[in-house]
Amino acid sequence: MHHIHEVMKTINIFNITQKTSSNNDGDILYSYLSDNAVSDQVLIELNGSLNLSSSFLNSSIGKFIDIFGLDTFKRNVKLKTNKNTYSLISKYVQDYSIIYG
Repeated sequence: MHHIHEVMKTINIFNITQKTSSNNDGDILYSYLSDNAVSDQVLIELNGSLNLSSSFLNSSIGKFIDIFGLDTFKRNVKLKTNKNTYSLISKYVQDYSIIYG
């Protein structure tokens, strides 16, 4: 019996929200993740130089981890981005899971 994997959903962050600085912007990403990344994998493209504020990260990634767990986040949320943004988010997730885990 073979499982056929669907192609991972890919979304550019700017298709969801114009900015990545406020709690409201984070809520929009959280809403997308909670609709799409709980049972399926999604690839989020974060292109260019982004100002990812802690408010944005707390309201999106932090909230997702709180509700659905770190394992779900790591399994289902993939990032396509530059090294700086990847490092920032990676460090955020690591620090978040140490502080709140």
